[in-house]
Amino acid sequence: MPCDSRLFYSCFILHVFGGAMRLLAWAHRWLGLPLSLLLLVQALTGAIVLFKHEANDLLHHAALTADGAPPLPLQTLISGVLRDRPDAKLLRIDYPDKPDGTYILRLDRGGTEWRLSVDPGTGQVKREATVAGWPVEWLFDLHYTLL
Repeated sequence: MPCDSRLFYSCFILHVFGGAMRLLAWAHRWLGLPLSLLLLVQALTGAIVLFKHEANDLLHHAALTADGAPPLPLQTLISGVLRDRPDAKLLRIDYPDKPDGTYILRLDRGGTEWRLSVDPGTGQVKREATVAGWPVEWLFDLHYTLL
């Protein structure tokens, strides 16, 4: 390939490092494509996670709203839930994010994670499903798993 004398430096770099630059361009193209898809998924799930509470409230308003009775002791609620589910192991408790909200209990039941919405005043389980039954929670888990 003929070089223009005005671009001597560029011609020199291409001549000396041409093979390496072609290899880097190929690697950049084929590694960048899947990594950009990963970053896109991270960005989209992150945008949803930013509004996690609002999105959950929109999808499951009745299940995430308490009846308004005075709250029972937390140990009473946990004992009632675990008594009805002897195969379950408590993993985590998410406290309500608003005064009339419910507790979200995360349980391990035979290797599958379940989420239960529990009314703090009555101890009633208002919603019980695997993570797949809580789409925003599934996206939240996906987002943090990809990190």
